[in-house]
Amino acid sequence: MTPTPRRTAVMTAATILMAATLAWLSTASVSATPVSAGTPTPSWTASASPIPTSEPAITDWWTPAGCAAGQLSGLVADPDLGPVLPGEATLCTTYKDKYRFGVAVFRPDDGPTFVYRTQLVPYHPTDASPVRIVFPGGAPPANRGVCLMRSEQVRLACVELVGEPDGTVAARSIPVDHPLVDRAITLDEQTELPVPSPGCANCVAFPEQQ
Repeated sequence: MTPTPRRTAVMTAATILMAATLAWLSTASVSATPVSAGTPTPSWTASASPIPTSEPAITDWWTPAGCAAGQLSGLVADPDLGPVLPGEATLCTTYKDKYRFGVAVFRPDDGPTFVYRTQLVPYHPTDASPVRIVFPGGAPPANRGVCLMRSEQVRLACVELVGEPDGTVAARSIPVDHPLVDRAITLDEQTELPVPSPGCANCVAFPEQQ
């Protein structure tokens, strides 16, 4: 039996409608699929942990900054101060007036290592903060470690004072975890070392008893 033109048109329209319906259902099924809870977060949305602004105060007079860098140089001769060990420390966090870094001297034996109240140095708000370690006795002792301390446990930079064959003493850079300096320090709030020179605001006296 040959279909009439009208019947053919109706069948064609029905076929097109069915195909469109199937296509819509397929699309709706895909778009409705939920995203898995385990989908990784894109790396660009992750952020690094912020640098802490400060550590808990060690005492009323020493609040360590949360981030700082430092260095110590070799011994130099100053015409007014004698032998001087220069260094500097720089903040890498927001400046606060109460932040200080210290100077510690380490002996090769089991003697205690002190940081004295007068051996604390303030940071510069926007630049490196210089420090000059002065030796009141006139000659630096050999076999000592000297470090800039961000806190009682964190050493920024260290040198070892070494005796040379000609009788002089030199300062040689050593790692901050060198066995000579990788020890705990003791805080001394009572002892105040004398100011090396009234005109040297950034000078710190090397403790003679060390």
